[in-house]
Amino acid sequence: MSLGPGEFTRVRRLPKYAVYDEDQVLAIFDEARYCHLAGVVDSRAMVLPTLHAREGRTLYLHGSRSNGLFRAVLEEGRATVTATVLEGLRLARTGFESSLAYRSVVALGTVREIEDDAEKARVLDRLVDHVLPGRSSEVRPANARELALTTVLALDILEASGKIAEGPTEDDPQDAAQPVWAGFVPLVESYGEPVAQRDGALAEAELPLPPSLRRWILDREALRREIAALEAVDEREATSKEAVLGRLELPEPTSEEASPHHLTASAFVVSSRGIVLHRHRRLGIWVQPGGHIDPGEDPPTAALRETTEETGLEARHLDPPLLLHVDRHPGPRGHTHYDLRYLLVSDPVDPSPPPEESQEIGWFDEAAALERATPDLAGALRKVFDFLRRHPEWVG
Repeated sequence: MSLGPGEFTRVRRLPKYAVYDEDQVLAIFDEARYCHLAGVVDSRAMVLPTLHAREGRTLYLHGSRSNGLFRAVLEEGRATVTATVLEGLRLARTGFESSLAYRSVVALGTVREIEDDAEKARVLDRLVDHVLPGRSSEVRPANARELALTTVLALDILEASGKIAEGPTEDDPQDAAQPVWAGFVPLVESYGEPVAQRDGALAEAELPLPPSLRRWILDREALRREIAALEAVDEREATSKEAVLGRLELPEPTSEEASPHHLTASAFVVSSRGIVLHRHRRLGIWVQPGGHIDPGEDPPTAALRETTEETGLEARHLDPPLLLHVDRHPGPRGHTHYDLRYLLVSDPVDPSPPPEESQEIGWFDEAAALERATPDLAGALRKVFDFLRRHPEWVG
C-alpha cells in the first residue's frame, strides 16, 4: 500500500530519492529514536523534538499538560511529524556534492487526544518500549498523578513520504580527476557501558542488568569477570584472554561494521554422543557452530542463535550460561575474530542444518573430534571433554 504522493508531502527536491510505500515509510518511524512535531503557536511556527511510538498508521506522542504546541495542534486538528535515521557520510570531491546518507519521513495527520486513563497508560508503555523494548514490564506503571500530568496525542497519518539517500556521491565528470578522497563513511551508533545509580534501596552489586538492557548493551564488567575467571588450557588461550579483554575496552567491540577485529560467539554443543562439529564451507576445516554477534544481542544469545541456524538442534545453555573458552583467530575476509565460546547441551538427535549451511556435520567422540580438529582447535576440545569428565551429569 502507499501513503502518497500526497499534495502536502510529495517529494519535489530530488524525487529519485522518494519512497511512498507504506511499509518502507513507517519503518523509518520505527527505527528513529525520536521525531519532531511541527505546528503554529500564537502565529509563530514551532518545532518540538519528542519521543514517539507507532501502531499501524497512528503515531503516539506525549508531553506535559502545559505543552503549548500540543494544545495548538489539538485546536488545529492537524499536525506534521518528521523523523530521520542518519546512516553515514557521503563524501564527494567537492563540498557542493557531499552529503549525508539518511532515511527520513514526513507525515501529515489528524490529531486527537487520548483521554481514557487505561488507554493512556497502555500507550505510555508503548512509548517506553520504543526507547528500550521490554522496559515497561520492568518498571512501575504510571500512577494516577502521572497520567493526569501527561498529554498523549494520537496522530492518524493521512499522507506521508520517505526520502532515502544512499550509495555513491555524484561528482561532476571534471571533478573525478581531483586528488581528493571520496567515498562513504558508515555511521554506527551504540550504547556505552551502563553506570548504575547508587541511591536505590538495594546496593548496585545486588542488581544485575535487566533483560531489556542485556538485549542491547554488552555487560562488559560481567564479561570481564567471566573471562578473568577462565583457567587457560594452554598458552594460546592465555594470550587470547588478554587480547579479548583488550577488545572490551573499545567503544563497539562486537560490531563488524565498526572494525574487522571484533568479538564473535560460538558454541561447543555436547550430548551423550559427544560434540557437534561441521566442516566450514569456505575454510574447509572442522569447527563448532558460531558467528557474528548481531546488534542488540548478548554473546550467549548469539551463540545459541548461531547453533540453531547452523545445526537445526534445539540446544540450551547451562544455568547460568557457561563461558568455557576464548580464542583469537583469523576469520574470513581478512577479519580477526575474538571468539567467546560457550558450552551448550542438546538432546542426542541428528543435526538438521538448512540447505544453505554445511551438510558435513555430525556428533563426534573425543578421539574422532581431535582427529578432525586443527591444532588451533585441539586445545579447546580437550578442555571441553575434560569438563565433561568432571561434570558427567550435564550429558547424562
